[in-house]
Amino acid sequence: MLILLRNCFLVDGTGAPGRQSDILIQDKVISDIGSFSNVRADRVFDLAGLTVTPGFIDINADSDHYFTLFSDPGQKSLVAQGVTSIVGGNSGTSLAPLFGDGILSLRKWADPNQININWGSFGEFISWLNTRKFGINFGSLVGHSTIRRGLMGDSLIPLDKNEYKKFIYLIGQSLKEGAFGFSTGLAYSRASHVSNEELFELTKSIAHRKGVYGCYPKGEQGIEQGIKELVFLAKENDLNTEITHLATPGSDDFRRGLEQIEEASHEISINFDLSPYHISVKPLFTLLPTWATQRGFDQLLRYLTTSDTRARILNDIDSGQKEIGTIVISYAKNQWIVHGKSIEEVALNQNLSVAETLLKILQISENQVGGFIVDSDEVLHDELLFHPLSSISSHGVGYDRVGTLNRPKIHPRSFGAFPRFLRMVREKGKISFEEAIKKITGAVAEKYGFAKRGVVKAGNNADLVIFDPIEVGEKSTFENPAHYSTGITMVFVNGVLSYERGNFINSTSGEIIKPSSH
Repeated sequence: MLILLRNCFLVDGTGAPGRQSDILIQDKVISDIGSFSNVRADRVFDLAGLTVTPGFIDINADSDHYFTLFSDPGQKSLVAQGVTSIVGGNSGTSLAPLFGDGILSLRKWADPNQININWGSFGEFISWLNTRKFGINFGSLVGHSTIRRGLMGDSLIPLDKNEYKKFIYLIGQSLKEGAFGFSTGLAYSRASHVSNEELFELTKSIAHRKGVYGCYPKGEQGIEQGIKELVFLAKENDLNTEITHLATPGSDDFRRGLEQIEEASHEISINFDLSPYHISVKPLFTLLPTWATQRGFDQLLRYLTTSDTRARILNDIDSGQKEIGTIVISYAKNQWIVHGKSIEEVALNQNLSVAETLLKILQISENQVGGFIVDSDEVLHDELLFHPLSSISSHGVGYDRVGTLNRPKIHPRSFGAFPRFLRMVREKGKISFEEAIKKITGAVAEKYGFAKRGVVKAGNNADLVIFDPIEVGEKSTFENPAHYSTGITMVFVNGVLSYERGNFINSTSGEIIKPSSH
């Protein structure tokens, strides 16, 4: 089929000034760009007054972690934002390779019993995905915690020589089989103990392959120290680095850390990603002291049911009761009735202290509880969305359906992250529209090694978004998150019209994607 997009304003993803143009799509590819008034196409769309850009690339989506990649394969809440490609496997946890207890690394987000695992290696995972139909393009990093737990179970002891050899082989093999890179979730208690020596040896194995190193940095000793260690590692191994989930507390500690990132960018490729929301969703076990959580969920449950260790945990978190009380529960295994309620509300209903309530919810939910947490200074966070080194991602989850009782309280980013960012660009005027589009298309496509995506040019895959730059913006809110955004007119995924003016036309044209080379 030949499709003609006529009279559009093209912002091509390179950062170059936008221009008036026509675009021809043949099958799944952009066949030509120019002026085609005499071309006879099978379908013609007159896009006067509208802007065409590459499909947005979400490099930090959680659809794999929450398993909605399988339960909601159309990923409609992301597609309706203009997202055509997502990258999973962030924060040290991926869906492959899986062996031993590796699947347990996903418990902080969802119940592993929800899915049937029909693969072991990363290559087998990719092959299995290719037998399915998705509404979005999907690629993945390979997770440190997933492999380590597969090799070591709950053990936190250092790797021995043989384990290093196996670990490095599994990373290398996964990259050969299609992983975009390697990720660590050092902010989580189990991974925070990992030695700098281990990180050095493992990341050294991806450097020569030019895979991305995605790191959620440590924060226990202050964000500056976590960034300092990460920057040193990235420089030593010349890593193509993406700092994920960068929280932006308005502190001198953070600002010194940011300066280190800026200085490092003169020597290596280093960026950080942000969601356009200063409120995030985090597993609530992260609110507990590290000693209680670093040995895994099973040990934590034993601590919660043993009187002396439970009392010790209560004592350690008691000083933060006021802040904990304001946290709204997003999801809790076996307790859908508390979804959308603050811990303080639940505490009043149960006639318990806030700290006791937190522990009770964790215990009943087997530690699988998440909540909305303010972890960033809003003004600083919004400023950094326009920073030259920032990438924009949703940190959200793709959904096809909402409203089921046992579903979590959804963060509005899952429906509105990218339109919200574009609205902020329009209203604040800190960067040009062309620069903003490059941030969410061409720049990340180049960094991650996306083949023939991220830029509108002849020969590339026709992942395209058509929208009204004056109207584009989010409608989702924390009170009512499941609303599609305004201003997004059409979305093409691999040359197929997937979304048009609030209607989903096709939700099966996504592809499983691999980097152009490693």
